[in-house]
Amino acid sequence: MNATLPVIAGALLASSLLSPGQDPDVPPPNPRLVRLEREVEAQPDDARLWYRLGRAYFFAARRGDDDAAGKAVAAFEKVRELAPERDVSYHLGTAYMTQLAVLTSNGTSPERQRALVERARTEFEAGLELRPDDAKLISGLGMATALRAFVTRQFQQLGPGIELLDRGVSVAPDEVHPRLARAFTLQGLPPRMGQTDKVAEDLGFLIDHAEDRENAQAAGVLHVFLGDLLSGAEQPAQARPHYETAAELASTAASEARARLDALRGGAVDAASIRAFRGTALRCASCHGRNDGE
Repeated sequence: MNATLPVIAGALLASSLLSPGQDPDVPPPNPRLVRLEREVEAQPDDARLWYRLGRAYFFAARRGDDDAAGKAVAAFEKVRELAPERDVSYHLGTAYMTQLAVLTSNGTSPERQRALVERARTEFEAGLELRPDDAKLISGLGMATALRAFVTRQFQQLGPGIELLDRGVSVAPDEVHPRLARAFTLQGLPPRMGQTDKVAEDLGFLIDHAEDRENAQAAGVLHVFLGDLLSGAEQPAQARPHYETAAELASTAASEARARLDALRGGAVDAASIRAFRGTALRCASCHGRNDGE
């Protein structure tokens, strides 16, 4: 469980692939965020400003600012307090999941994990009561349900989570978010669970999306993900072209791809190295760089 949870939780940080990646170093100061904080300080009862600040904190967390995850939660909770008629279920659910991802990667208690995943589920369910065909809400609930299975070790809950993730893709097969949610949630499951083909399809979709936007950083990471998926399914011949492509891209995943090719020459890719790469690469800066991408 401890190795799997950060991988799945990290998928919420990588909630879209919209902008070209850059080197994921320390985030620079964000003038827009600083300006919004000053505006909120001057107008603390303006729900619209709190909403904008919550979105800005979310994107700051996605770029690697761990402190911003909790601030996003607080900002959206403030929106609900000031404007209870405004539905922020999706944003709060995603903010709770982002906070869970950050705390899990940095080490937190199982009790805290369970509390956050249940809060996220509650928000996604509330949103679906208003918008039952919203693919993002469906996929968010699917991911949260799968996470709950790992946090509570009630693995029978994986089935309902997978069904929701499949439904999200069925509702919006041409959108990024449902594909990303399903692929990143399920890619760590063993091949015997029968999810390999759909994850490969989703990763292929995401690769095309990244390449269309000339995002070599994201494409490189995704090619390694797909190669690793196929390697784990004992399909080295199908995995090799993805490693070869990633090795040639201007991506931080290039060195990892070259190591995979060396491993294939010697036999097979080590499962521990696959888990380690997934756990680190799912921090969204790996794909997004430090762009706002809002």
